[in-house]
Amino acid sequence: MRGRPHLLVLNEYYWPGREATAHLLTELCEGLARELEVTVVTGLPRTPNVRPGSVVRNGVRIVRVPSTAFDRRRLVFRALNYGTYLALSLIEGMRVRRPDAVLAMTDPPVVGVMRLRSRCTGWTTLQSSASSGG
Repeated sequence: MRGRPHLLVLNEYYWPGREATAHLLTELCEGLARELEVTVVTGLPRTPNVRPGSVVRNGVRIVRVPSTAFDRRRLVFRALNYGTYLALSLIEGMRVRRPDAVLAMTDPPVVGVMRLRSRCTGWTTLQSSASSGG
């Protein structure tokens, strides 16, 4: 028996991040975890003592990739943060147990790549129109 349906969520920001999407996504995923297996692949927040790796919090498996977390006020640093998250999250997204659905709450490049992958694997891909920034 396979167990509960698996939802893979991709977003650069998640708990304990201060961005609006981090807060909203945390509430959503923790609520969905009552019925689904939820895995969130996220980046490193600009918060001390948060390291790359996998933890479970309130029923949600959180996988933090070692993306950069520079100050986002300068475009070059924001681009580095996004680029490292994009590359590392796609690799990590391929490693997790095959999901039944993917929720990509990030900028369009992730959505495009995940849609391409969904065609290859039969995933259902959901897209949020929310900005990944806070």
